[in-house]
Amino acid sequence: MQRLRWAILFFVSFCGWIKTNPTLNAVVHLDVSHACALGFTQGITEFLPVSSTGHMILVNELFLKSSTDYLGKPLNSTQIALNHYMVCIQLGTIWVLLLFYRREIKKMFAGLMGKNNAGLRLAFHVAVAFVPVGLLGFIGGDWIQTHLYNRSCVLAAVLVGGMLIFFVENYRKHQQIRWTLDNMPTKVALGIGLFQLIALWPGFSRSLATIIGGVVLGMSLVQSVHFSFLLGLLTSAVATGYKFLKSGSEMLQHLDVISMLMGVMIAFAVGMITIHAFLGYLKKNGLSLFGYYRLGLAVIFTIFAK
Repeated sequence: MQRLRWAILFFVSFCGWIKTNPTLNAVVHLDVSHACALGFTQGITEFLPVSSTGHMILVNELFLKSSTDYLGKPLNSTQIALNHYMVCIQLGTIWVLLLFYRREIKKMFAGLMGKNNAGLRLAFHVAVAFVPVGLLGFIGGDWIQTHLYNRSCVLAAVLVGGMLIFFVENYRKHQQIRWTLDNMPTKVALGIGLFQLIALWPGFSRSLATIIGGVVLGMSLVQSVHFSFLLGLLTSAVATGYKFLKSGSEMLQHLDVISMLMGVMIAFAVGMITIHAFLGYLKKNGLSLFGYYRLGLAVIFTIFAK
């Protein structure tokens, strides 16, 4: 409780310093409602197989369309800064994963220190699975944000992902489960990493891609989700850190810092609730509900969004 009080005090003081610092508030193009909407969207969709990036792109377009500043001005400097923020807002859900998987993380660190063989093997497999998307994301990340961060690409990915969910659910009916986090071979980890490449298509969902990979390669649904989240922790941390180091000054120049922090905090709070609810749901149910949701979302936005 004492630590929480100090954290709140620090946050309030930091926000006050930002508000009085003119160099950090020269241009304000992100209000609190916009940031909180993005944070809520990130928190509730990051761990579900529905694509947090795709949902944030759709939500972001709704807010931008209500502002005359963006009409007829696609991908201006502020829009680019917002695209970067939609990556960095993952910081909130990264905190969620750090807390939720703290035992596994301690186990992996112990393994890296030569004190836990199982932890070392798990850390190695997470790293192996990260390599494909790490390389391709580094090479083509900017191109993806420039050309694929739009409603048409997102809705296509949402639709395809929804149909694949029904394929996975049918496959699980006669699936032979062979691997867990403790005994999976390196080739399975690499295979899941290759599946994760599909998630570079905005709207497909990183968690869905890796869950599909795990199930198809012989893991149970729940075990696939756990590996997906551990892999997602590394993937999100690297992507967020790289994007902030590369474009942090650009975000500070064009976006309101307090609003950005509020979005991250909302993502953390909502994400903590979502991850517990999702894993509890999966123990008794499959993924079909999310398949119907994705198909419905694609249809609704295709018909009504203009």
